[in-house]
Amino acid sequence: MSPKTTLLSVRISDEDAAFLAGLERRGATTPSEKLRALLAEARDAAEARADAASAVQRLHGELAPTVEAIRRFELDTGRRSALLAEALQRVPEIAGLLVAGPGTEPKDADFLALEARVADRALALLEGLLRLAVTRTAPCYVPDVVARRIDSVLELGTVILHHRSSPERSSP
Repeated sequence: MSPKTTLLSVRISDEDAAFLAGLERRGATTPSEKLRALLAEARDAAEARADAASAVQRLHGELAPTVEAIRRFELDTGRRSALLAEALQRVPEIAGLLVAGPGTEPKDADFLALEARVADRALALLEGLLRLAVTRTAPCYVPDVVARRIDSVLELGTVILHHRSSPERSSP
């Protein structure tokens, strides 16, 4: 037995109708099928906010076309970008944590845990990118893409180290 359905009749602008006509969703060809696909995506997005793992999984899905384009480019050209690989690994983790947030009825501890988890992932991204700066050329499409920006990062690191080693430094 098929699930019960509800008939809806809606009016949309010409601009929205043109958008819907041009929208491509796997297996959806009619306006009704496309609207059902959009509703399913909206439901998935709402459910993904329930926890960080679901949010990360959804973000990976959103990034799939980009990942596929990068994969094809790299297979076709024999080139590889460690920078893009690192970003595609860490950025969805950070964004997923933020999308899920501290929960529906958060307590102070939930905000502290969220901050700690985001800091952990963000600093892991920074560490991964810094590893690419060990040599003047990185395994990236443009080998000096990291080297061109690293001086200001190293300067900040020097300031931080100087501040930390300063005897007059007050504790936070």
